[in-house]
Amino acid sequence: MLSWIPAWTKEGGAVAIQKAARLGFDLLEISLPEDLNMDVPALREQLLTAGIEARFSVLLPASCHLPLYPEKALSHLKAAIGLVSRAGGNFLGGVFYGSIGVFSGAARTPRETETITGVLREAASFATDGGVTLALEPVNRYESY
Repeated sequence: MLSWIPAWTKEGGAVAIQKAARLGFDLLEISLPEDLNMDVPALREQLLTAGIEARFSVLLPASCHLPLYPEKALSHLKAAIGLVSRAGGNFLGGVFYGSIGVFSGAARTPRETETITGVLREAASFATDGGVTLALEPVNRYESY
């Protein structure tokens, strides 16, 4: 998607969906905006009209870095999962366990691992209830921590 538009908007999304369909694609990855502000009914209609299936991805903003702000991270993930479900999607991938570019300067602690695991379990349960599969995207140590 980012090959054709710099960020998702209703108008830009229509261009990306139409272009994907015109080129014979039947699937498009849609990177959710940080604020998760999307016209979901319009998106769903655009995808259905074009016959395009969407796979969604999300990154946690720094203000929701999971080890530091687990409640905010869970809220953000649940909002993203809900958006995916309402858009007719069934897949959300991304870096859910932290925020890219946020560095603690130290190795992850056992407590942080416990916090991350607990939040991801709750997010996974919520996703399952909504018919959405979650896929963790691993990043290297130069992108986080």
